[in-house]
Amino acid sequence: MNGRAVDSQEWFDLAVCVRREARRRELRAALTHPVRALLSRAIRLVGILAIVIVVFKASFVEAFFVPSVSMQPTLRESDYILVPKFMYGLHVPWAQDLLVQWARPQRGDVIVFNHGEAARGSEERETMVKRVIGVEGDTVEIVGATVILNGRPLVEPYTLWSRSSSSRERFGPFKVPAGKLFVLGDNRENSEDSRFWKDPFVSLSQVVGRAVMVYWSGSPDNRVGTVL
Repeated sequence: MNGRAVDSQEWFDLAVCVRREARRRELRAALTHPVRALLSRAIRLVGILAIVIVVFKASFVEAFFVPSVSMQPTLRESDYILVPKFMYGLHVPWAQDLLVQWARPQRGDVIVFNHGEAARGSEERETMVKRVIGVEGDTVEIVGATVILNGRPLVEPYTLWSRSSSSRERFGPFKVPAGKLFVLGDNRENSEDSRFWKDPFVSLSQVVGRAVMVYWSGSPDNRVGTVL
């Protein structure tokens, strides 16, 4: 009799323990489910945001670092420039192609472009920033320190060019082909540009966008916010 009473008590205690453990699990699940759901939503949101940023950077606006002195005095070697890619059209992400084109680079525009003949998507192409001097149909000639555009000397207050050291320079005349641009750096004595390339012209398909503003600079003078 006593043995059967003890067995009954043990089974009762075991049932109570099992029930308590089941309640603990239910409570733990009730507490952790909202946290897991919130974490899952946060991960999805971060993923979507990352995709939006990548697509936005590839198609709309990107920041570039000026790596050389070739655009002085307009741009310094330590400048960071903002380049809207939609100024001339809508780019296909991660490709050179323009999905829609609504404008073309104009004379005087400071542009960023991918120079070189590397295959599409290759990192071997060099990203450059130069000023557009001639557009499709223009005739460009350089005599000494003077650029002659369509038979007339070009007034260029933005250049850094010593007339004495450039007095013997002669280039052209060349006519800019269809779909091409002729570009020069503002620092004419320290710029690798159309004067020195085997193919002196930049294709419109190589243009990344137009530089519009210096948004950060390591230069000691206050250049942040300088509009180009």
